[in-house]
Amino acid sequence: MADLRVVSAALVVWVALRAAGVSYAADKVTLSCLGTANNVFWSLKGEHNEQNYPYHDSLTIDPDGRIAIWGSDAYPITEIEGNLIIFKGEVEDGREGTPPVVPPATWNHYTIGVMDRITGDLSISQDDKSDNLGPYRKTTFNLHCKPAKPVF
Repeated sequence: MADLRVVSAALVVWVALRAAGVSYAADKVTLSCLGTANNVFWSLKGEHNEQNYPYHDSLTIDPDGRIAIWGSDAYPITEIEGNLIIFKGEVEDGREGTPPVVPPATWNHYTIGVMDRITGDLSISQDDKSDNLGPYRKTTFNLHCKPAKPVF
């Protein structure tokens, strides 16, 4: 009978810990990042267009999985040195063209990001190239991040 009480007590503690979200591994950290983006686009004719604009996005850092999730793309964390977390990689994006008269195209995103985990400063450089269409775009993000707070 005592064994049954111990098992029941252990089960109650386990359920309480799961409900509270307690984890012994490093948890993922979601950050809200705000700053500016600089976008340079080169057309098939060699023309270039540059835009600077305010930018806001999220960054999720998973130290156990060594993954950084920027927007909807996941990149491996390649270095954690001192205060810096560095992630980089390539993601293929096969979205439909915009406007609809543009044929579907595959874009390759080559991304490198450097996050200072003390100051919250984030610098990301993303090169986008479409082999189908030929245009090239480079976007540089200079952002400041802070922990995102849950809505409820």
